[in-house]
Amino acid sequence: LVFIYFILEEIGWFKQISHLILPLLPKNGRLLLLLLGSISGIITLILGNYGSILIGTPIAIKTLRLLSFSPKTILLYIVATGLIADCVSPSLFWTNPINQITVTELNISWLRYCLMMIPIGVTIFVTIVAIFWICFSRYIPLNYPQIIISKNSFYIPSFLYYGGFLVLGIFSISQILNFPFLLILTWLGLIILCSLHISYQPYSKSIFTRDISKKLPIKSIFISIFIIPMLFEDFLQ
Repeated sequence: LVFIYFILEEIGWFKQISHLILPLLPKNGRLLLLLLGSISGIITLILGNYGSILIGTPIAIKTLRLLSFSPKTILLYIVATGLIADCVSPSLFWTNPINQITVTELNISWLRYCLMMIPIGVTIFVTIVAIFWICFSRYIPLNYPQIIISKNSFYIPSFLYYGGFLVLGIFSISQILNFPFLLILTWLGLIILCSLHISYQPYSKSIFTRDISKKLPIKSIFISIFIIPMLFEDFLQ
């Protein structure tokens, strides 16, 4: 997931998302907090805790910067969305490793676990939003000027934009179904995205390669190489 974040950041996927959702945002600061919190919760339910941090947080930060919010306001929104993501994660069994351990060790069906935890997650979500509305209202702008984004502001081509969603979708399904073959497809998708990015912008090839060599999580790759055979072994058993 760290590697997915790195590639999407390098190709400008997060910046593209923030530009596209900007015209759809409400013009009220409290509703904006509610919307960003909802998006963070949805990403958590799909990609888990780490997915919300690595995928949802960059989108929120870039969107708030486009709105020219102050650093204190941006920090408030990020803390709120982070708390919502952390508190919503117990709602489904695949969003957190602890949830999976609980279901397995206590011999609880997945459906029963979700039916018990989803109302709790919704209650915590509403509580967190209400606390931030009441206690930190002075840092939340009631209204803010509308930012108009022209069509020329599209940052990346459509095949990279939709390719990012495809990679995240494959990774999410692999996490939910615990299907190791889809992890290989995820890696292949990332390699294809890198190749398409370099071919689309040949002048950035040297910069992109240098950034990979500096920022690439080499340790994570080696750990993945050793973990994938173990996942196949568990899957085949």
